[in-house]
Amino acid sequence: MKQHTPPTAPTTFTVPSSQYYSSSFSISWSGATAGSRKIANYDLQARAYNGSSWSNWEAVSNPTGTSASIGAPNTLKYGGYTTATYGTKLKLQYRVRASDGISLVSGWKESGQISITKNGRLMYRDTSGTWHECTKLKVKDTGGTVRNCTGLQVKDTGGAVHKIDLIES
Repeated sequence: MKQHTPPTAPTTFTVPSSQYYSSSFSISWSGATAGSRKIANYDLQARAYNGSSWSNWEAVSNPTGTSASIGAPNTLKYGGYTTATYGTKLKLQYRVRASDGISLVSGWKESGQISITKNGRLMYRDTSGTWHECTKLKVKDTGGTVRNCTGLQVKDTGGAVHKIDLIES
């Protein structure tokens, strides 16, 4: 009986270092090699980068396909949690392996962590711990007049100024 060899794991795995909360993004990998049989698909798993368990993500069945499009983080679940669970502290991680489509798989290649940012939108956490975007904000000027805000600028701890967009709901 011939003993078959498994494919080797991808050697590179590229993910963005940060990603906006409501924007889709792509991940890609390369360097996997076939074992005794050709590579039939790649298995992807994802998790919230906090030690949570891995969740099956998808199987990419095109053996030459070495990338995947990921939906916007605010629409996804990772290990049973949504991005609203973590708010601004969410970090994601993916891993990929090659499969011969029958029974042999490579080891996993893990991505680095992806920090999720909130698109420059002003966020607040309610008493249950769920994060929400502020869509309306009013301020009182020095003369006592209440005014609607359409945009703000804030300075981060490093001194850089960032624009915060407020979206009318």
